[in-house]
Amino acid sequence: MSRVVDYYLIPAAPYSYLGGERFDNIARDRDAMVNVLPIDLTKVFPATGGLPLKQRAPERQAYRLQELRRWHDYLEMPLVIEPKFFPVDADPASLMFIAARRQGLDALTLSQRLLRAVWVEEANMNLGSE
Repeated sequence: MSRVVDYYLIPAAPYSYLGGERFDNIARDRDAMVNVLPIDLTKVFPATGGLPLKQRAPERQAYRLQELRRWHDYLEMPLVIEPKFFPVDADPASLMFIAARRQGLDALTLSQRLLRAVWVEEANMNLGSE
């Protein structure tokens, strides 16, 4: 009997990238079907008192970079700490995950490939940008 797991994910977040492959391995080892459900932080932040990255105090921004370096070192995963094309408009990725899920395609692998494009390959995922 296959388990179903709802996986709430921030489509362009570094922690989604850092944890995604391990989560994928756990799900596959347990023969779990994964529903990738993107989260829109532009709605979460105002509702919870959080601030978008560029609006945070410089100290918080610096600590975020320090923490990303720690996780990069600990996990020994490739990671560009400050990718050239970040922040990313997460809407197109979210729509792709939803479309893949509705078509019965592997949205989890798709999410990891898109996250890797942002956080390792520094690909420009912002539509309409050079």
